Amino acid sequence: MNKESIILSIETAILEVEKYIQKYNLSQETQLTLHTLKVLKLLKEEFIQDKEIINERLLRGYKDICTTTAIQYEESNFNDAIFIVNRDLENNIENYKYLDLLRMDFGKGNPI
Repeated sequence: MNKESIILSIETAILEVEKYIQKYNLSQETQLTLHTLKVLKLLKEEFIQDKEIINERLLRGYKDICTTTAIQYEESNFNDAIFIVNRDLENNIENYKYLDLLRMDFGKGNPI
């Protein structure tokens, strides 16, 4: 697994979300951007801590984020960065692409 590459793509996605918030003067972050930042930061921590097994709940939550951003932020750098992270996760974490979304369970457990 290329953890350095994944961390770099996560950091890029975090920057794109923050730029998006600044560009559109979102004084109060939308729920989606708030959740996106939280999940990205938690995922980054998992990789920095060099955990052998990444929290499945985080991965499932990230898949939720990908689905939602594809609808609301299509054709933006924000969306592109989110999908680069998704691609990296699919290529580096066995069974990631087979995980179910959290859906209505998002935000009801630990850590998300």
